[in-house]
Amino acid sequence: MQNDLNESTLARTTLCQQGFACTLGSTETICEVRELALGEVLLIACAAKLPCKYSESFGSWAICTCPTRKEIYDRFGV
Repeated sequence: MQNDLNESTLARTTLCQQGFACTLGSTETICEVRELALGEVLLIACAAKLPCKYSESFGSWAICTCPTRKEIYDRFGV
């Protein structure tokens, strides 16, 4: 999936500590989007349970601000 993503989006994702694992397309490596808030903010259930600089706890969910994860959601509905 990484080859299908915009290069500028990948370049803006400078804080990724997971080696762009979400681009592998596996449900084990991509956080599940629970809701899209205000058309911009992804509310997610984290897949890997690993620290992520783009994720901030929000109750039992998290807020995801990762540009790559947002593009995956926008383009592929995943």
